[in-house]
Amino acid sequence: MSRRSTRRPTSRCKRCGLPIRWNQLASGEWIALMESPDPDGRYRIVRQQGGVIAEKVEDPYRIELLVRDEHLFLPHSEVCTSKPGGGVPCPDHLREALGLKPRGEGK
Repeated sequence: MSRRSTRRPTSRCKRCGLPIRWNQLASGEWIALMESPDPDGRYRIVRQQGGVIAEKVEDPYRIELLVRDEHLFLPHSEVCTSKPGGGVPCPDHLREALGLKPRGEGK
């Protein structure tokens, strides 16, 4: 029996260009998470018999997971720089390392 894939390959946001990972939630919906773990993250990746899912973690438990060095991820929607007032702009030195154009230089 083959396992269904519950994680899409790493890609980049079509709006801001930052690397993202797509993971499926237990509900079957897909969520774009930041590719790199973040101590402020609120989702963790959980292996289950049917594959791998993203699971939202509530604050008290989140701290416990961080103490155990478990990786947590931020939803990309909270840091995407393409929406007005959304996210924190990616610094130019990181944009350069990711192969993106500096801010202010068209797409």
